[in-house]
Amino acid sequence: VPSLCEPLRAAMLSWLLSFAGIGRASAIKNMSKEQREIEALYSDLESAETYTAWLAAAVRLDELENANDFKENPESAYYDHHLIQRRVDVFRKLLADGDIPGIVFRLRVGLTRNFGGVGHPQLYDKTHVGTKRLIEEHQTLLIKMLTVVCNAQESQLPLDKKINFFIEARHALGKTALFLSGGASLGMYHLGVVKSLSEQGVLPRIICGSSAGAVVAAIVAVRTSDELCLMFSTDETPEFVDHDPVGSLKRKIQRLLSTYHLMDVGKLQQSLRSNLERVGDGDITFHEAYERTGVILNITVSPHSDFEAPQLLNYLTSPTVV
Repeated sequence: VPSLCEPLRAAMLSWLLSFAGIGRASAIKNMSKEQREIEALYSDLESAETYTAWLAAAVRLDELENANDFKENPESAYYDHHLIQRRVDVFRKLLADGDIPGIVFRLRVGLTRNFGGVGHPQLYDKTHVGTKRLIEEHQTLLIKMLTVVCNAQESQLPLDKKINFFIEARHALGKTALFLSGGASLGMYHLGVVKSLSEQGVLPRIICGSSAGAVVAAIVAVRTSDELCLMFSTDETPEFVDHDPVGSLKRKIQRLLSTYHLMDVGKLQQSLRSNLERVGDGDITFHEAYERTGVILNITVSPHSDFEAPQLLNYLTSPTVV
């Protein structure tokens, strides 16, 4: 009997090894295909020209890289998930009951940006888009409650009390500002950020800039929403590039050797004036820009020496500065 079973055992072993080999090869093939997709998606992130295209790639990457596991698990050492869960439960009940006074009370005592630690940076660096589902639901419910208060009838919430509530809420929550840092020619990447925020309708009314960021901030802050849309169209995009790269490089080297400066300030001034002339005569003060668009432009100026203080230019501190 053993002699008869031996060939059968060998055949079974061979079949199992073959099956395992096929399974392993299939797994390797699938992993390779998945890895290729991941690499393609990272390329899509880099080359995305719209937020919609970037978002689609980011969402898919979170799926492939198992970042959704982080989102689904409410626990984290970086925020109080028990506190947030209790708040979510209360918010749901208040909205379901249509309890306007209760909603107003809850918003008054807890409308802060970092309640329970939900604003901790490390809650937002584990994924390409989004964070814990619990935090997202918490923020969504806050928006719904604010909307309910805004749309409340006079019989539910008198107009004077509604106005006072939103004034107090604005003071408690503060205003959102966009800060654009320096970075020489890399500062022009700020335009992509501004474009995406503008297209989504969430571009802040307060824009601050330093160095190259100040250039972008100035170009943006003097334009209305419609003019921004036009600016980001193909034929109206701001130009800062020398169309003679060979000659430009030669001039830069000559300037560096003679003046120890690589960039030509005159060229920057010319580019700025060219872009500003599209919305006026090229000369516009901080106050005029504010009156024209309602955007608060803030530009920081570094001190010339250790004995001077940095300056902040805006429509209040320097209204007549061009």
